[in-house]
Amino acid sequence: MTARNYLVAALLVAATVMVVPAWAQEEEGLIEGTTSTAESAAQSASSTPEDSSGGVADHELAFDYGNLTFYPLLNVGLGFSNDLYDDEGQKKSAAFTTTRAGGGVQGENRGHLYGVEYSAERFWYLDNDIPDDDEISQRTVGYWGTGFDVRNNLDLGVEYLDSYDPRGQDDPLRDIRDTTTEEDPDTWTQLAYGANYGYGAPGAQGRIELGACETCKRYDDNDQEYRDRDITDLGATLYVRMTGRTEGFAQMVYSDFDYRNDTPDDPALGRNLDSEEWRYMLGATWLASEKTTGIARIGTVKKEFKDPVRNNSNYDEITWDAVLNWTPTSRDNIAVGYFRMPQEPLVWELDELQDDFVETEQLSVDWSRQLRADLVFDVGGYAGTADWKPSGRNDDLWGATAGLRFNLPRWGSLGISYYHRERDSSDSVHNYSDDGFIIDFNLGSLFGFGDSRAPAICLLRGFSSNNDYNGFSGY
Repeated sequence: MTARNYLVAALLVAATVMVVPAWAQEEEGLIEGTTSTAESAAQSASSTPEDSSGGVADHELAFDYGNLTFYPLLNVGLGFSNDLYDDEGQKKSAAFTTTRAGGGVQGENRGHLYGVEYSAERFWYLDNDIPDDDEISQRTVGYWGTGFDVRNNLDLGVEYLDSYDPRGQDDPLRDIRDTTTEEDPDTWTQLAYGANYGYGAPGAQGRIELGACETCKRYDDNDQEYRDRDITDLGATLYVRMTGRTEGFAQMVYSDFDYRNDTPDDPALGRNLDSEEWRYMLGATWLASEKTTGIARIGTVKKEFKDPVRNNSNYDEITWDAVLNWTPTSRDNIAVGYFRMPQEPLVWELDELQDDFVETEQLSVDWSRQLRADLVFDVGGYAGTADWKPSGRNDDLWGATAGLRFNLPRWGSLGISYYHRERDSSDSVHNYSDDGFIIDFNLGSLFGFGDSRAPAICLLRGFSSNNDYNGFSGY
């Protein structure tokens, strides 16, 4: 980011801060929470009617000590997948077992919400021809949010991942490359931390939010160090109340992609992968009724590469994303999401970077229904495209899931789920298909607070992380 860009960003933020106080003080009321409007709307679209409260979660088997709530995390599963590979790189189908264990502590006191959570996950394959990855995925998250007074709210979050990419075909949405011929999977660590500050009373005519996040990812093996990168996201959003249930907003987000190591030798004598992105967005958040919430925005994304060799791949396109959450009955929850954005592909073949970026577009729909007090049914699907630039490769993507979860009296829950994922590529070598199922027994909380609170600090470029369980192995 040049000195001129820093100055422009600083002036825009300063001007906005000077304009907002007159609007932000018009109405006063109780502090309703510390999570930003955009984060709240995005989170609610993936929440069931039972877990959308936003406060300290009601965890099974939890116990309280003063203002603190301690809770365990334990999930044991048995599943089947047809996208596994033997030690010769041949695709096979096999059963597997998985275990995730951990725990957390969360507290709430006088407008402060805080907590720490840890979990670890391991897979074992039941086919002797498929070697175990011998890797444990670990995740630690921390969150602290507070309302200093009726107008000033601050959220702080941190997430640390020590994980690996599952074997299989490349998946740009999850930043996974094809490792079927490698002896070991790609292992990596990632640290993300950020803050979101909001100024403005609930119900005021105007308010402002400022966000900042740093994401640092490091690879450990398979000569993938050229993918090591630090991503800095800075954002400013000005909200204006349009009606009692609708807010419009103008948003500017700056992102800097800084790759830390030299790229491998290639015909271009090494290439700088660094780039900058600017997002200029207009949007609205709305509460159409007690049953419907949503957020949508549209604008432009400008991506500029710092390497002159890649300047012909600079990106300047219209983009949009949206999340809608509808609860037509007390038993049903429907979530619809859509996004379109450029992403980092980093597919290196034959000592040459194949593409500069990939533009992804995806629509998803999920429905959850409470069949009875102790039984929940959910089904969902997605469809999208991935256009690789400049090679012209085009992928059609789609998938579906369905599952049942039975809540056991006092002892967690039992679930069964099926999934299917498929990619039809213009380059047939990248065609991909995987389906399977898993039966799991869950003791304690299915997921802790960390899946909805701390990672949301770093969602400036989109309303969802796009990664399966935030980069955690998951299923």
